[in-house]
Amino acid sequence: MPQQDIAVQPAAGSTPGVSATLSIPALQRLSVRFNGTARDYFGVWIVNMLLNIVTAAPRTVQAPPLQWPLARTPFGARMPIPDIATALDAPAHALDADEQRFVDQIREHGWFRTEIYAEDDQPGFSFTTGFWVGHGFPEVIVFSLPPEVTHDVLWNLYRMIEAGNPPPIGVPTDTLFRGFKALLVPVDRSHYRDHLGWNRWFHGGDDFPCVQLFWPDKAGVFPGQAGAQQAFKALQPDLSEHGWAWSAATPNPPQE
Repeated sequence: MPQQDIAVQPAAGSTPGVSATLSIPALQRLSVRFNGTARDYFGVWIVNMLLNIVTAAPRTVQAPPLQWPLARTPFGARMPIPDIATALDAPAHALDADEQRFVDQIREHGWFRTEIYAEDDQPGFSFTTGFWVGHGFPEVIVFSLPPEVTHDVLWNLYRMIEAGNPPPIGVPTDTLFRGFKALLVPVDRSHYRDHLGWNRWFHGGDDFPCVQLFWPDKAGVFPGQAGAQQAFKALQPDLSEHGWAWSAATPNPPQE
C-alpha cells in the first residue's frame, strides 16, 4: 500500500475527526489543536495554502481493489443506504493493522477524512470515506482549503446529512460556508484512480459516487466563472466530466 497521510483517532477530549495525522507506513503521529473558527482560517486561506505547499505524499493514491462478502449491517444510518458490501464487511484476518484502523474509525465516527498534502505545483486535497455507505450521500473531495477549515466544513456537512438535511448538488448553496456559497459537482470516475485510492480500496472498486466541493474567492466567484483568476482556478482542479461545463460556471445562465 502506498505511503500517504491520513487522519487518525483524536486525542482524548478533542473534537472527533482530524486532529492528528498518520503516515503510512512510518506511523508517525503529529498532534494538532485547532483554536480558531472556520471563518478565521478561511479569511487567511492564502497564507495557509502557501505554508501547506510541502511534499508529504505521492500524488497517485491507489490501493488494491478487493471484493468483500455480500452481507452487511448498517451502523445507525437515518437515511436509506445503498445495499453494498465494503471493507466494513471484511473478516479481520483480511485486513492489516492500518486497514483495520481505517475501518475502525468509520465504525466509530461514521466517516473518515484522508488528507493528501500539496506536492510541487499540485494542490493538496482531502476526501471523505463513509458518507455513501452510511447515509447514501456521495463521498466528498475538496482542494486547497486549510486543514482546520476542511475539518469543520466536512464535519458540518456530515451532521447535515446525518440529520436528513443534505445540501443540494449542482447548484450553489449557502449552507456550508458562513458568508460564502459553495458548490457540489459530481466527480467523473476517470479521476478516481489518481485521487480516491482509499475509497477505491474501501468500496472494492469504483462503484460509488463522489462530488467535488468548490469554494469561491472573496468576491464570490467560483473557479469556472468569468472573472476568476488563473492562479485561483489552479487551486481547485475540476474533476467533473466536462470541465466547467456546468451551469454554475456561467454567470447568469439563461432560464429554462
